[in-house]
Parts: sequence; C-alpha cells; structure tokens
Amino acid sequence: EDMLDVARLNTGRLPFTFEKVDLDSLLHTTVEEFAPFAEKVGTLIQLQSQGSVIVQGDPHRLEQALGNLLSNAIKYGAGKPICVRLDKIAKQAQVTVSDSGIGIPREDQQRIFECFERSVSVRHYGGLGVGLFIVREILEGHGGNVSVSSEPEHGASFTLHLPLEGADSAPALHS
Repeated sequence: EDMLDVARLNTGRLPFTFEKVDLDSLLHTTVEEFAPFAEKVGTLIQLQSQGSVIVQGDPHRLEQALGNLLSNAIKYGAGKPICVRLDKIAKQAQVTVSDSGIGIPREDQQRIFECFERSVSVRHYGGLGVGLFIVREILEGHGGNVSVSSEPEHGASFTLHLPLEGADSAPALHS
C-alpha cells in the first residue's frame, strides 16, 4: 500500500477527503491500534492530550501519517516508552511522537523525508524508506509540515504541525 501511495504522490493523485477531525479522538484510536505491536517489543505508548483539537483533514491520511511515526518509534525505540503528545499552540495543532531509541544523526535529518531514504542500514532494520516521505507529503497536503529533533542514542521526536480549523492556512472543506 505504501508503494501505491508513493506512486500516487509522484503523479499528484493521492486523494484527500477533508472533514472536521478531532485529533484527540484520532490519536486515542491510533494509539490503541498500535499498543499490541508496542507490547510485543516490550514498550508502552503514553498519550498526553489536553482534550479536543479540531482540524480540517482527511482522517484516513492523518491516521496513516501517525501510524508511520508510531511504527518507526516502535521499530527504532529500543523497547523504551514512546510518548505521543497533542498540543494547541496559537492557530496550530502539534502532535509529537517521541522515542528514546537509536536517534538520527543531524546530517541525515532532512534527507530521511525523501523517498527511499533511510538513516540506518537495511540489514539491521527492515523497510523501504518511504514512511517519512509519505508523512511529509500528507502533512503538506493539509497545509502543515513535519519536523524532527534527534541526537544519536538519545531518541527522536517527530512533530506534525497542522493548522487549526478556521486558521488561514487550513485546507478548504471539500464535500
């Protein structure tokens, strides 16, 4: 499915269906879905939220972006707890997924958002290097962006920045 989405992104045909999305509810659902995978590697996902935060978005695509970040946090988090945090800052929603795993060297932090790019060896960690590319494209399609903060051996924090419903940069609601 990721490869199909990459093909759609490369041709500009990844569909988005915008509606009101409560990120708090979406995060709870996504964390519940990923909890069994985290438990298999001995980690716990902690969710910190101050309640309802509404954005205009495609719930399926936002869940896909969050799922990609949680999947990476589970894979690279070294079995340590993962924190998912939802904040509302000015006219922006911020969702941060943090782990305490292997981290990402500074020189790789922009490159990992490109298609088929990775920061680690395929031999040690599987994957195609498309997950963060898809996350970036989904966020940009929502008028937002994704950023990373990381140091090797000290984990990584990925933050999704989305305009709140009614903010100037929020996507128009399509029916």
